[in-house]
Amino acid sequence: MYATLATITIISICSIGVLYVISDDISRHRNSFIRQFFQSASLTNQTPLTYNSYYIAGEDNSTIYLGNTTNPLKIISMDSTLKIHKTKRITLTDTTLPFRSVSVRINPPYFYVIDGTVPCIFRGNSRDWKASLQWKSNTYFSHPQSVDSTTIAFRSQTNNGKSTVGILNFKTNVVNYGTNMLQQQIDGNFDSDGSLHYDPKTKQFIFLYRYRNQYTVADRMMQIKYRGNTIDTISKAQISIAEVKSRGEKKMSKPPLIVNKGSAVDNGLLFVNAGLIGRYEPESMWNDASIIDVYNLKKRSYISSFYIYDLDGSKLRSFIVRGNKLYGIIGSHIVSYKISDKIISQAK
Repeated sequence: MYATLATITIISICSIGVLYVISDDISRHRNSFIRQFFQSASLTNQTPLTYNSYYIAGEDNSTIYLGNTTNPLKIISMDSTLKIHKTKRITLTDTTLPFRSVSVRINPPYFYVIDGTVPCIFRGNSRDWKASLQWKSNTYFSHPQSVDSTTIAFRSQTNNGKSTVGILNFKTNVVNYGTNMLQQQIDGNFDSDGSLHYDPKTKQFIFLYRYRNQYTVADRMMQIKYRGNTIDTISKAQISIAEVKSRGEKKMSKPPLIVNKGSAVDNGLLFVNAGLIGRYEPESMWNDASIIDVYNLKKRSYISSFYIYDLDGSKLRSFIVRGNKLYGIIGSHIVSYKISDKIISQAK
């Protein structure tokens, strides 16, 4: 029996390895688009964080706020040089809820403690870091984005299991859904995975798909303004879905081809952590850095690309952009980069 189990384990590991190699080969060698790197970004500061469980929870007036997935009510604030200022502890008015996936979003002077699996949203003021329950429902959601003091946007699912996006107003306790914002290609769920952003400077929502070269721009009420494309050539999600009948669930049956790993939006510019290497790009840079592609959303045009270099073998995990500064989490470090003025000026 033990020999059989060992054989099955070895076969499983080999199968996963083969699938990874195939996916990696596709992402590196079979793309026809060409990037421009004549405009760049330069590292200005980096600070170790001890743990790799930190994430960027918000920013205001050059103050960066960090949350921690393993200690979700702890907040660290840092200045633009990435020196730690203060550590704060959030207090909730109700701690009896069955929290499982708590995250914090900070949009000073307000902050939000959110768990889409309860689901619930708390709001507080950074003067005292005390938060009270604003909303509790049976509408499960993910990817929350704070819009203003009374509004949160998020991703959710319809009754038939399709992905959708919505916007909640605390005053009216009403959720409005952008029913046409996400476009189905295969299953309406996995194929619609991606990043939801709100740009307060242009008052627009932007949704960037993870597995295809498309983004959607919508107004403050999630009414579609237009759809655009990134320079990658993958227009249809290359994913394979299998059904686990014993659990009534669906899952990926092989590694998906990731087109857009992550993104950030600021002042009408879309910054994309690209998943695919372009033609003529050196393999060495793919191994040592993450590529950020920049787009002008108003003109629906590609501007340029730049590198964010790995630290201790870790790649860029998440980032935000404010003005000409990019703040990112790489492994257990936070970094800041100054983006070329030639790129930032394209926002006009």
